[in-house]
Amino acid sequence: MSRNNLLCLLWLAEKSLMFLRLLLLTNAFFTFHPKMKAIYFAVYLLAMILLVPYWQQNLRVAARSKHLWVLMGIALTSCLWSNQPALGLRRSIMLLGQTLFGVYLARRYSLKEQLHWLAWTLSISALFSLLFAIALPSYGLQSGGWRGIFSHRNTLGRLMCLSVVVFLILSRSGQKHRWLARAGLALSVFMVWRSASKTALLVLVLVIAIFFIYNALRWHYILAVPYLLLAALVGGGLALLLAENLEIFLGILGKNITFTGRARVWEEVWLKILQRPWLGYGYGVFWLGWGSEAEEILIRTSWKDGLEQAHNGFLNLWLELGLLGLLTWGLGFLRQIPRAIAYFLTTKTVEGLWPLMYMTFILLYNLSETTVMARNSIFWVFYVATILSLESRTDLAAQTSLQTSRPNKSDVRTS
Repeated sequence: MSRNNLLCLLWLAEKSLMFLRLLLLTNAFFTFHPKMKAIYFAVYLLAMILLVPYWQQNLRVAARSKHLWVLMGIALTSCLWSNQPALGLRRSIMLLGQTLFGVYLARRYSLKEQLHWLAWTLSISALFSLLFAIALPSYGLQSGGWRGIFSHRNTLGRLMCLSVVVFLILSRSGQKHRWLARAGLALSVFMVWRSASKTALLVLVLVIAIFFIYNALRWHYILAVPYLLLAALVGGGLALLLAENLEIFLGILGKNITFTGRARVWEEVWLKILQRPWLGYGYGVFWLGWGSEAEEILIRTSWKDGLEQAHNGFLNLWLELGLLGLLTWGLGFLRQIPRAIAYFLTTKTVEGLWPLMYMTFILLYNLSETTVMARNSIFWVFYVATILSLESRTDLAAQTSLQTSRPNKSDVRTS
């Protein structure tokens, strides 16, 4: 085999592993075959091998965010004070593997390329989900809506809501085949609707509105200021209308004033947080069903679908890693907001909006679901890749600024 053929084969293997790894990170097909976890683990190991040849570059990329690795250190050491140390350690190591995969994405691909990888992954997920819902309704349908190739309709709704963000950006880019992005956008909106996930529908409306507000930041101030003032007035008016008619609005969404039991869960979670406020119960070991720390919450809330999270990403993180973990993540997140804004304002393409929109999406969705540091989660992998990529651009800008501020040697000689 010639060297060129070998390189081509390695390139194809890397791309195939990348796509398969990302697809499995959506938790697709896990419900349908008992061996899916074994397949996931095998692909996980193969994907980790991709890190080995370029370990020095990966290490430099990983070192860009100290907050991230302090957070990972808290997660790994949390097994020391948890009631399930062995399980906590295993799950923390798996989280570390996901984080390293995010490092690989940040090193290997630009933010624009990461966006395209996510678009391909989510579009295939949407198409398979549509196929399963129509051709295999016993798998693809769930009481109340579609679940597609996922275990729950809320999972489909959450991923398709993210898909709307991705294709909304790509549909307004200058690429030749924008019609494909528009088709992906239409399919994603349709799948959110068919999932019947009320959270996904609400976040969908919010992210679309925020997308157009963010875009106004690039306009000339003569146009941007009136537009943003109008948006603020309309948004404020709608917020007041919503506050005064909350029960009616929730009734339209099929929910009640307790957000379909979430408020009761939050109350019980808060009581458990107060028992261990600083370090929490340990990563990945709280929501283990009957006989675990979560048993009291299960009894008091009678949650019909069972509970595997606090239905609020920030409370869930506080519950598992304590206030120490929550503050570490929060400081790291806040550090990236001005970087995401600067990246958007300094780039000329619509893809420059991706980091800011993704961080907005994460913030909104974690108000009622958990994506922060979730296990086997494409959301966490792309969060890691995004913040490390933003840190890389900041480092590059700082180096460029330093080089331009240094006097030229020839100028020094002539003076």
